[in-house]
Amino acid sequence: MNRTIERGSRRWLVGLGGVAALTMLAGGAAQAQRPEPFTLTGLVFGMDQGDVRPAGRETVQPVQLADGRVVPMLISQSGRYVVRDRYVGGVVTSGPGAGGRFHMTYGGNVELLSQGGRLHAVIQGDVFEARAQLRSQFGGPCTDLLAPFLTGADAELICTGGTTGIFNGIYVTGTATFTDGVRGHGVAQGWLIPILDPLTGHVAAGFGAFLIDVR
Repeated sequence: MNRTIERGSRRWLVGLGGVAALTMLAGGAAQAQRPEPFTLTGLVFGMDQGDVRPAGRETVQPVQLADGRVVPMLISQSGRYVVRDRYVGGVVTSGPGAGGRFHMTYGGNVELLSQGGRLHAVIQGDVFEARAQLRSQFGGPCTDLLAPFLTGADAELICTGGTTGIFNGIYVTGTATFTDGVRGHGVAQGWLIPILDPLTGHVAAGFGAFLIDVR
């Protein structure tokens, strides 16, 4: 009987040791997979118009602009447009892949006059790939992101419209998840200073900056 108890005790100890070892291994793996905090920033030096299609039939309608003028404009009945495969390119200025180039392709459903809408984007650099869910709008908080291009009253004009009340910059905010290379999930924000097509009001080109903060 004593031998039976001894064997049972040994098995219990071996089993307990195995559970402890597995727990330590699992804990170590979890710590190894936990991403290190980092901040990724970049400057946008170019973009194209992408594939833009009206969300509904286009007709000529009277449209009131931000400065109060009412002008006839060819616009979709919903006032919204579907944007696909708009390309944005630039340079990573800090964080993973600093000094290298990045490119982003995005799409979404955007209101023409406010540039407001939900966007989904894929951002790729030399050592990373990230997917982002974003919202866009004309105007927003003035941040240091604009410093490489504009400061003081010029930056204020882009963010708030200044005394004219006309927003000249598109503010983008949301989240981004890094899926290849570096890993992590963080908060994204960016500014785009667009060049608008004078005939259609659509974004034809632009420049700006972005930031993704992973914590």
